[in-house]
Amino acid sequence: MLGKIITLIIVFAVIYLVFFKMLRKKDSGNKEIENFVECDKCSTFVDMKSAVLSNGRYVCRDCIKAK
Repeated sequence: MLGKIITLIIVFAVIYLVFFKMLRKKDSGNKEIENFVECDKCSTFVDMKSAVLSNGRYVCRDCIKAK
């Protein structure tokens, strides 16, 4: 009886370790570095992809719309 319990615990431990190792590998590959710049008009930080370069300075899209 004790042997069955120990075997069951070992099987669950192996399944747990294999399953969570696979999840960690998938999550670690999706990290990308994002660059943030400060809006010249409202001083908020926005990512560089959504900022607009105007007269050599970065401006957020909300400030461009308010113009």
